[in-house]
Amino acid sequence: MTSVHIRLAGPGEHLDDAAMIWAEATAARDGDAEIAALSVARPIIQRVHPRSGRLEQRYRLDL
Repeated sequence: MTSVHIRLAGPGEHLDDAAMIWAEATAARDGDAEIAALSVARPIIQRVHPRSGRLEQRYRLDL
């Protein structure tokens, strides 16, 4: 049996995770071998969610 735990993150708690997911997805989409550094990706995610107070991430798990 598999169990799934869902936890809502606090404001900005997973900002770096979201930034790296964006960087990896963008590199894959564009066919780039180099993934943007966190220092480049973080400000982009911060601009996308200005003052929202909440960053929502969704994951799909194939079990």
